[in-house]
Parts: sequence; structure tokens; C-alpha cells
Amino acid sequence: CAGVRQNLAVGLLNKWTTSESLMTNNSAAESAIAVKKDSKEKGRTYRPGRIRERNRERILIAAEEEFALNGYKGTTIQNIAERAGLPKSNVLYYFSNKKRMYGAMFDDILARWNKVFTEISPEDDPAEALATFIRNKVEMSRKYPLASRLFAMEIIQGAPFLLDHLRTNMREWVRGRAEVIQS
Repeated sequence: CAGVRQNLAVGLLNKWTTSESLMTNNSAAESAIAVKKDSKEKGRTYRPGRIRERNRERILIAAEEEFALNGYKGTTIQNIAERAGLPKSNVLYYFSNKKRMYGAMFDDILARWNKVFTEISPEDDPAEALATFIRNKVEMSRKYPLASRLFAMEIIQGAPFLLDHLRTNMREWVRGRAEVIQS
């Protein structure tokens, strides 16, 4: 048993020193290539931040469901973590508190909704641009009913969390879109 532990320890030490020498003797780019090559050999493609993106998306989807079901006050970070299938500490790593998560969720919702209207320009026909926007907005409401419910709940309550966002982040976006309508 002691021999097995010793062999395991030596194997781990060799693996650690090999990866340590990769990090010290090669540039960061060469190390990334080595990891990328190793990933391809295992049948995976390497993309930096893939796990981070996936976890963030899982958290935001879970948050959207929890906030739609329980409202802001009735939702806990623990419930969101459970729904996302992640430990609460992981959720707090991505979003330090419930308010930031709520804001990020609305950023995501508004980005989805506004994508179509962002792609128009002042040279476009205003009537056609608005018609396209309204058609897409109705389709988005069908496709993402929770997002529509959350937005409506927030507006009905006087937009307590969105007000700052609408006054700051969205202000320039709205001004740019107003140019299309006014032209």
C-alpha cells in the first residue's frame, strides 16, 4: 500500500513538474497551444472561457426562472444556485449579490430584444423599421415569455431596478434609435 502511494505521489510530482516547466520555459501562447493540442487529442476543441460562459448562461437562465416565479424579494441566491445546478459559492463568484444578478439578467433580456432595432440605421424607412421591430418584439414575447413577464412586472412596479439602467446604459441607445424615427 505504501508503494502504491509512493508511485502515485511520484507520478503526480512528475506531471506537476512537466506542466510547471511548460509554464516557465514557454511563453503563455506556447502553453495555450500545448493545452489546445492536448484538448484536440481528447476530441475537444479548446476555447478560453467556455466554462465561464456556460456557467454564466446557466445562472442567468435559472435567475430568469426564479425571478419570474417568485419576484425579486421572494428569490434567493440559494434557489438560483439549486436551479442552475451549481454551488452557491460559484453563483456568487459570477455575481457578487442578487441586485447585480438581476441587473445582468435584464441586460441579457434587453440585449436580446433590442438586437433587431440596433441593426437599423437612419437611412432605413422609419415605418418599415418600426413594423419589423414590433413583429420581432411579439415573436420574442412568444419565444421568451418569462422575460416578457419580468419586464412587465418591473415596469408595473415603477422600474425600481431598471430605472438607473434606463437612465444610463440605455440612454445613448434610445437616442440613436430616435434618429431613425425622426428622420
